[in-house]
Amino acid sequence: MKAIFGIIFYLVVVSALNASAIIIPKTSLKPVIDGNLTDAVWEDSKKLELYNSSVGKLINKTEAFVAYDNQNLYLAFKCYESQMDKISKTWNHVEERDNGIWADDCVELFIDPLASKTESVYQFIINSSAVIFDSRHGEVNWDSDIEVSTMYYDKYWTVELSIPLLNFGFVPEGGEMWRMNFGRDEKPAKERSGLSATGRVDETGWYVNPVNFADFQFESKKEKVGISVESLAENGDSKVKLKLKNKKAKKASLEISLNVSSEGKNAYSDVQKIAVDPNSECTISIPYKYASDYYALDLKVSENDRKIYSNQFNIYALVSVSAGKGEASKVWHVTDPLYEELLSDEPLNLAKNGAIYWFVERDFTGMRQFAMQYGFRYSYDEAYQILAANDLLPIGNFHTFGATHYDSMTYDRKHGVKELYSPDWRWAPVPKVGLYPFLMDPVSKKTMMEDLRNALTKYHDVIWAVYIGDELYTYMANEGIDVFAQKKDEYPFIVEVDRQVKEQFGNGKYGIPSSKNGKDPLSWMAYRKWLNREMDKVQAEIYAAVKKDWPDITVISDDPIAAAQPYDFSRWKNNCDIITHQLYPGGSPQRVSFGYVTKLVKDISGTEEFWPCMHVEEYANSFNPQEVLDLISESFRNGATGIHYYLKDTIGVRNESKYMRTEFYGAPDRWQVEMAAIENCKTMRKLNFPEPDFAILFSCDSYSAMPPESRTENAESAYTVLGQRIGSWFKFINDYQIDRNEVDLNKFKAIYIPYARYEGASVVNKIKEYVLNGGTVISGDPEVFAFDTNGTDTSSVRNAIFGVKMVDSCKVKNIQYNGLSLPATGRAFNIETDRDSEVIAAFDNQKPAIVLHKFGKGKAYYFASNPFIYKLLGNKEWTIFFQDLQKKLGLQVDHKIWRFNLPQDLIKPMPQPAGKCLTNNHILWRQFAPLATCNLDTKGSYWYSTAPDEIADCNAEGKIVFENGKLTNRQKAPKAGNVDCGKSKLDDWVVKYTNEKPFEITFDFNDSCDLSRAVIFYSGQMPEVTASTSTDNKNWKVCDNLINKTSFTEDVFDVKLEQISKKARYLKLNFGSRDKGNSLTLAEIEVWTK
Repeated sequence: MKAIFGIIFYLVVVSALNASAIIIPKTSLKPVIDGNLTDAVWEDSKKLELYNSSVGKLINKTEAFVAYDNQNLYLAFKCYESQMDKISKTWNHVEERDNGIWADDCVELFIDPLASKTESVYQFIINSSAVIFDSRHGEVNWDSDIEVSTMYYDKYWTVELSIPLLNFGFVPEGGEMWRMNFGRDEKPAKERSGLSATGRVDETGWYVNPVNFADFQFESKKEKVGISVESLAENGDSKVKLKLKNKKAKKASLEISLNVSSEGKNAYSDVQKIAVDPNSECTISIPYKYASDYYALDLKVSENDRKIYSNQFNIYALVSVSAGKGEASKVWHVTDPLYEELLSDEPLNLAKNGAIYWFVERDFTGMRQFAMQYGFRYSYDEAYQILAANDLLPIGNFHTFGATHYDSMTYDRKHGVKELYSPDWRWAPVPKVGLYPFLMDPVSKKTMMEDLRNALTKYHDVIWAVYIGDELYTYMANEGIDVFAQKKDEYPFIVEVDRQVKEQFGNGKYGIPSSKNGKDPLSWMAYRKWLNREMDKVQAEIYAAVKKDWPDITVISDDPIAAAQPYDFSRWKNNCDIITHQLYPGGSPQRVSFGYVTKLVKDISGTEEFWPCMHVEEYANSFNPQEVLDLISESFRNGATGIHYYLKDTIGVRNESKYMRTEFYGAPDRWQVEMAAIENCKTMRKLNFPEPDFAILFSCDSYSAMPPESRTENAESAYTVLGQRIGSWFKFINDYQIDRNEVDLNKFKAIYIPYARYEGASVVNKIKEYVLNGGTVISGDPEVFAFDTNGTDTSSVRNAIFGVKMVDSCKVKNIQYNGLSLPATGRAFNIETDRDSEVIAAFDNQKPAIVLHKFGKGKAYYFASNPFIYKLLGNKEWTIFFQDLQKKLGLQVDHKIWRFNLPQDLIKPMPQPAGKCLTNNHILWRQFAPLATCNLDTKGSYWYSTAPDEIADCNAEGKIVFENGKLTNRQKAPKAGNVDCGKSKLDDWVVKYTNEKPFEITFDFNDSCDLSRAVIFYSGQMPEVTASTSTDNKNWKVCDNLINKTSFTEDVFDVKLEQISKKARYLKLNFGSRDKGNSLTLAEIEVWTK
């Protein structure tokens, strides 16, 4: 099982190709990869057409072609385009690999060679300039050996590519099943298309959602006993599943050999012999183990020593085996942690009040449907009890506070729950395009303030804090652009905004960007500066109003999107009591993105209280408890002082199946750690942070110039290398602070500049003065200070400070430095140096790569290829280089603060139910995986004395086997669509009685056994229930214990009948009469033995 061995594998072998799969033809022809699709191979390939991911007919269709041979997978795309002159081409150089290629017109490939039906896939993105992005299981550091070319025509452009099959771990013998999705992002008409037409154009992760993948199967020879490897990791189960089909007229005697090895050592072996009857098929499953994250799985199928199928699959594990050993595979893990010795004597302040919480459980309609289908207990009142027990502070608004059906205030007051109130203004009478009107409009602000004052006046006793909003900056940035583009003729205010942007920040020329995908960097910089100022005013107005009349109420900032953004955080400190910000894991243990965003916001804001929204739930990935603890610790070691949780099952709701609503239900193992972290914070003391001896510049101007969302890879990479990897302690500063003289540069021994292509003259001059006066500046960005914010070329200042002149770009592989060969995977430049410059490292072509220039009393280091990129994270040579450089600069490394981790004993072992479930329908949920560890398959059945009259069972008049019955079919729920998502019907999962008369349900377990307890999940009124047992279905013994009658409820409860019988084959549950008008809905019944 997943929790024990890591990944679970399936191999399905059948004789005929999967009827629904797309067949990938095998070819003997090799295409010339030049973008010209006239090669004969494409005539013989499988031709596909992409569908609109929304609704309606595509303006610009896309044709895809696929084939393979013994070495490569071949793919081609013909992208029709009605506006060829408007194709987006932000990235144009091959050395810009792995940048934000998705911002351009591009095609995307998602390839799941294990047919795992998970999001652990190989991803490829190719834009029209043949610049690529490739990753494996989310790891951008991985590089494929893809060969690609593109070509432009009058009415379309093409992509032609080949990928070595060994990049995916094996060469198909024929018959293997893959799952893939092909997509196209067409920018001029804003069209998205893919292989499936079932997605939604606005759905996050539509391309990568496994629901939207198609089955592909490699063409194979036809055999009497054929082979089709349909999956190597379906749904993550750790077993090999073989389906064999014999088309011969006589029995086939087969031998199946499975061997798993790693680094030459055998980890698991098994041999199974099976006979398959003539013209029939059978299925066999073989569980196995693997011992490392890279391993070889050898599968052989033979008949009388004649090979039918043989292949070796070199597999990169979807789930690391180290995950179960406390060594997290998806996140940064501290191997030598410290805790108590890094704490000060001063306690954390506001954390004693609890944690911010998105209260998904308040949706009682959806929760009740979910609980019925999956056989869970759900009580609206108990949901509030859980809030109170864990000091969770739920977020609400006018609807959840005021709607009578929620009755939130009654439950809050009953259980002592305090809430956060988020003011609303969506009904403001101004033109809008999205859900929320433009908040900077005085009419919108007035509406919001009225809503806030009304709530604080009416509900003050249950409101702990005002929560300014969720992702307001992003929503308002988009709304301003949309409403200006679509409704400016009827909206004078947005026209005035455009005038202000131009006059105050846009040099009289650059106003609101033309679209959300507009490419004018000067417009983006101007618009975002205006937006920063005005949104800061909104926060300040809310803060002032609250503190004036309700000084005891805490004010919490807007909650920005997870990626670091060029916001003016230094102004937030005075406008709120707590700053929050979403944190999104980087998808690789090399990236420390939780820590990066935490330190960036904490340093620049200077706030005392930072409670980030830590996305540790089923959203970015599926983490184990150790990884959850590591991520939370990562944020605290960088300055977090409290916790904000959004614990909704985002992956499940996206798929609309196996949607477990929250961590509480789908990952109780994680929920335990998440709640323990809150409890720990209540008594935890503040960390003793060292004094920073250098700074890292976060260039808001440069990142503001990136549409539509900033990609701060260089700043994050500098943080990771200089901080978490080599242990230096620094402070993030930004250009807004420098411009306003809020930071004294002279207190820093050095300033690193990861990226600053655009920078205002005032900031550049102050950095120049800093160096002249004896400071040291290190620029990883070869194009540093290229332009002023008004578009003026300022490269002459770069030349003066760094002693270099950029000539042109070049393609290189390595930088040679003191015996180290440093990979140069970013964009590189040929440069000329002046006579005061010293070349301290060179490219392979002997041209300068790293230059030291003495400037005034100070020094300036310049990199001709940026070392601060994701690809180089974890590279040992670069780590050694920066350790050496830091020591030369007199900067301390190996600060102990980077070893901080929350106590390991916050992770507790999860209890398992005692005994075995005789009805074979218990599920133990761990990490959103359904584990059936406590079941016995008795092949039993049950029947009713009186059939349910409102919603019947599958065979109300006779015996119902456990596998099929609605009372015992919980194990089918995770594989079916969710009722609360409209993908299945509640009637498929429950039975219902409206007739109040008594009835009986009898269970037959096919053999006598000890019956320890029965558990009944129900809604409505449970009557008195007694139990009788028998060994022969004739002579019955009444049990002493009973279930008492309950009052009617619309929630879903469970009741237990304990200590039933020491020995019995049959169990009869006798349901008494109910009160008139009270129905009974039965969702699930479990019967257990000791």
